[in-house]
Order: sequence, then C-alpha cells, then structure tokens
Amino acid sequence: MRDVAFSCDDGGVPYLKTAVWSLLSRYAGKEPLRVNVFEGWGGHSAAHKAELEELVGRFAGATLRYVDVEQPLKPYADAIAPRPGSRWNVFTWTPVFTPMLIPDATGNVIHFDIDMLFNADVSPLFELDLSGDGGEPFLVACAYEYDKFGDNAGREIWEKGILPPEAERYFNTGVLVFNSEACRAEKTWDRIVEWYRAHYDVADRIEQDAWNALYWRRVKPLEVRWNFHDRNLKGYARWPLNAKYWLGNIPRECMEAAVNPAILHFWGPKKPWKPSHRPYRGLYHRAMREVGLKPPREQLLVPWYDFVNACDMAAVKDTLRIPADYYPRAKVNRAALVAVARRRRLVKAVVRVLLVPFEWLAIGIGLATLPFVGRRTMQRLCDFAAGLMYLFDRKGRRRALANLRVVLGTAKGNEGTFFFDAAKAKYDPTPRERKVVRGAYRNMARSVGHAFWTSRRAAERVRAAGEMSAECVAKLRGSRPAITVSGHIGCWEILSQLAQLEGHSMMSVAKDIGTRAMTALLARARRSAGQEIVPAAGAFRPLLAGIRGGKSLGLLVDQRVSPDDGGIWVRFFGRPVPVSAAPAFFASRTKAPIFVAWSRPLADGRYRCEFLDRIAPEEAKDVWSATQRITHDLECVISRHPSRWVMNYNLFGTFPTPADLETLAARERAH
Repeated sequence: MRDVAFSCDDGGVPYLKTAVWSLLSRYAGKEPLRVNVFEGWGGHSAAHKAELEELVGRFAGATLRYVDVEQPLKPYADAIAPRPGSRWNVFTWTPVFTPMLIPDATGNVIHFDIDMLFNADVSPLFELDLSGDGGEPFLVACAYEYDKFGDNAGREIWEKGILPPEAERYFNTGVLVFNSEACRAEKTWDRIVEWYRAHYDVADRIEQDAWNALYWRRVKPLEVRWNFHDRNLKGYARWPLNAKYWLGNIPRECMEAAVNPAILHFWGPKKPWKPSHRPYRGLYHRAMREVGLKPPREQLLVPWYDFVNACDMAAVKDTLRIPADYYPRAKVNRAALVAVARRRRLVKAVVRVLLVPFEWLAIGIGLATLPFVGRRTMQRLCDFAAGLMYLFDRKGRRRALANLRVVLGTAKGNEGTFFFDAAKAKYDPTPRERKVVRGAYRNMARSVGHAFWTSRRAAERVRAAGEMSAECVAKLRGSRPAITVSGHIGCWEILSQLAQLEGHSMMSVAKDIGTRAMTALLARARRSAGQEIVPAAGAFRPLLAGIRGGKSLGLLVDQRVSPDDGGIWVRFFGRPVPVSAAPAFFASRTKAPIFVAWSRPLADGRYRCEFLDRIAPEEAKDVWSATQRITHDLECVISRHPSRWVMNYNLFGTFPTPADLETLAARERAH
C-alpha cells in the first residue's frame, strides 16, 4: 500500500477532485494507492464526500480515507490557528503533521497541495532512497523555489536570517515526500511548531520557512519537474544559461520541466479555476471537465497571452538544442531567441488564418463531389489530390522521409528525435524512399476520401469497400463490448465502420481539425455509418460511460500524446515516444478485451481488416506493458508496409527528460 495525503476544507473539494483524478489517472505503480484526505473543523459535506468516493472508485486498487485532524492537533492550536489578517488557514499546517496523522503509513509518504495537476506517474517518488547513504537520513524530498543569488524574494529570505549564509537554496513544500519513519522518530512537527512560535515575526511562509530553517541540510533535492510553477516559463526563456541556479534549480532541468512537467503547482492568487492567463491552464480545464466541473470563461486578452507564452516555450525548446556542455560559457542572446520564436509563431498564426478559406474549399469540394461518384473514381480523385499535396507540402514530405528512415533503420543525424527540424532538412530520397513517401501520401488521401465517400449510403458503401477476415469476425463476435485499436495505417476509418456493421455500437475520438465548424462538419460525415464521434477534449468521461454501457471503442494510438494529457513513454522503432494509454486503462477498468487490427489495402482498391493481437483485461492491468505491446504490434505492420502509414506526422516531437528515460528503462528491465 502506498499513501498520499491532501488537506483542505469543504470549499476546496472541487479542486481536490481535479487533483485526485489527474493523480489516479496517471498512476501506474504496482502497489495500490490510498488517498488520505485531512479534514476537521466542520469537515466535508456528505455530498462532497460521496462525489470524491465515486471518483476514486473509478480506479482499480485505489482507496479513499478521511482523517479527522481536529483532535490530534489541539495541542498546537495556539500556533496553527489563523492570525488576524492572515491569508493562511489551519490546513496550511496539516502537511507538517502527515507522518503523525497517518501512523500506519510506511516507507515514503507524500503530501500534495490541492492546487496541483498531475501529468506523470508519481510512483518514482515512492522509490526515492531517503536513507542518506550511511549518514543522517533525509527527512523529506522537495523541489527548490529560491536561491540566495536570485531575485529579490529569494534574497529577502537570507536577509531576514531564516536561512544561514552557507545554505544556498530554499525549497517549496507543495510536494513533500516524507521519510515517515525518520520523521516520526525525530518528531519533526514539534520542532517546526516551536521554531514558528519563536520566529512568528519573520515567517512569511509559516511552516515552509520553519522547514527550511531547521532542516535545510536534511532535504533530498527533487527535480523541479515534480513541482513546477508555470509562472516561471517567462523567466526560463530569458535568464542567462551560465547562471548557477534559476530559482534554486539547475537551468537545464528547469527548461526540461517547462517542456514536460510531471506535476504542475498553481500556487499564488491566480488559480486556474478562476479567470486567468496561466500558460498551462488549458490542461487544468480539461481535467475539470473530466470530473464534471465547468471551467471559467476566458478573459479578453487570453489569446495574446497564449501567443506570448507559446513564443516563450519555443525559445525554451530552441535553447534545449544547445549542447549542455556549452552552457557554462554560453553567450547566447536569449532575447534574440524569444524574438525569433515570436516571429515564427506570428507567421504560423497568419498562415493558419489564410489557410482557413482554402481548407473550407477543399472540404466543400470533397463533400460536393466524392459522395456522388463511384469508388474507383473517388480513389482516382484522391490520388490526384495526393500528388498535389506531395508537390506543395515541402515540410511534410521532409518529415515523412525522416520518419521512413527511422522505420527502415537508416536515420541520419537527428532524424526521428525532438531536435529534428523538418523546415530546414534536406529532401534527398533514394528512388525507393521517394516511391514509399508518395505512396504514404496516396494512402492518406484515399483514407480521408473514404470518410467523405461513405457519408452517403454508408452501410452499402462500407460493405462494398471492405471486409473483415474470418478471424476478425470471430474474435469480435465473441466479445461485446470490445476496445478495437489500430493506427493510421491503411484505411483507419473502415475498421470502426465494419465493426459497427457487425453489431457493435462504436465510439471513436476526433481531434480538432481547423475551425470548430470544420471539425463539426467532418465529425458529421464520420457519423454516417452509425458510430458515435466524441471530441478529444474531455473524452475520458463519455468513453468510460459508453463502454460501461455496452458500447465498443475504436481508438488510434500511433499519435504523440504528451504526458501532460496522460501519455505514457514507450519504445517505437527504438525511439522513446509518449502515446495514449487509454486502451489499456479502459480495458483494465471495464473488463473489455483489446483487439489490435489494421486494414490492409487490396489490389482492387478495397480493404481487408486483419487481426493482429488480443490483450485480455487481466493483462491490461499492467498499463505500460499492454501499451508497449500494442505499439509493437503496429510497428511490425508498419515495417512490412511503410507506404500504408501516415508518415508526415511529427510523432517524435516530445522531449523526454532524464527522469522519463530512467523510468522507461526501469520498466523495460522489469519486463
């Protein structure tokens, strides 16, 4: 059993639900997780408790326990009671007492603030070694927030004498990984409260100041990605690379955290559940929808702030391209990087707007012509469109060539990595490579054309365009509901359509394409065969409700899904890629099996859906193993038929941090 704890009054329960959902939806540890909620002084309402219990109940192995802390904390009432004019309440103090309040918890115990969003599996935090390597054991593990060389707020801590001159950094207690046995042995909470009583006049951050003053030598540093505050993104884009610390953390670790944060900590008055322009608020809003909360209305200037934040992020990513061993002597003009990123984003935004009329024209022509012609004529028109795309999509065909070389094992330089820049790459294919890339464009155009073509007389046309192998039919008939999984290989639309005709009530996910109206129009065309199309944003709840109600799911997994959105790192053609763990997640929680299949193009232009693998719900409980197995199945098909895969997609565009790579390697060793 692993233990985590949260503290809040009844008013904070909605935001606690968001934090707990994001924590449990990404937890992949082998041991069950127990969520302890500290309450008291009125407690939580029965309605809120029922909501939280229902939420935790969605996740296999997770349990919820309420801990009334009012009675145990009475001896400390004079110190922890709110002072006149203070913005802190009594629950600011409860983290200090975590080892005492849950005495049956063993090993590492973690207390989290409720204003957090979890974008990665927290199980590595339970495995941290806090023994101290023979010396005094570490009492806690934390990420740093300030250093004495940094901004005014940091220097003020040392000027007040909270920390001695030999201490260089000050840690944040939003994420507290306790060495529970050591803390109980030393009764750390008693010393912290006594320090606060004696230093009330200088302690701005109350218990956090006390922790740092007393135990700055006894803290194990956490990478800042485990407690990342998004207000720092602007600084990360401009601060000098040769600085010793950025707010107490190593510069490269800061930038890697900005690109791929494990835990987002929204501390400060501008919370993401209030109107704000925080850079990562969109991730939080999606999580709010998953737990049934309504995000706040966006402010008028949010698009401008989003543009600025995107420029800062682009500058951070550009800086990460500089070799780490160059940082100590770096004379990089960070302002110039931001300016370049801003110009790029501006050009991209303008091009996006200019392309909208042409996209509408293409969709209009497709809907006006393709449904009213025969199948072979539709495919000829799609082949013509594919030729035009290949001719004008210079960046796309360069990326397709790089991805093809990853598939073939002939990648050069940084092809197939986060650092690959398709806009600057050379397009120098061999005759075979050129043929495969052109074939990939043709296959993509035919698949899109098929979606338009089947928007009229759908059932008749789906039967005319494809068939299921006998094995596929037998497997699907024996399991309802089922989770069908494929990739952008062959005609990815027809698998769900044929499953629908076999009697499965199918649900599929659609990402936004162009404008909202354009996305709605394309989704309407895809619904013609009877399947239900769910928008990707906030898809978790309807998909889970659907499969529990007997509906089957049709999912595509050969797409990059950031760890921010629940992606899990696996190997794909030897490269680390974050992909969706949704098939394994839903299978493990609904007892529906996973069927991996693909649609093979036939010589006559039709398709045959062929079975690749079946993953039982029991096997899917190991989410990482099941997800890796699915990607391996697709990898085998792509290796044999690379021209049938959509290759001009930036699959390898997310940067893995050292911690991500370490976790991936550990999982590979374990399996």
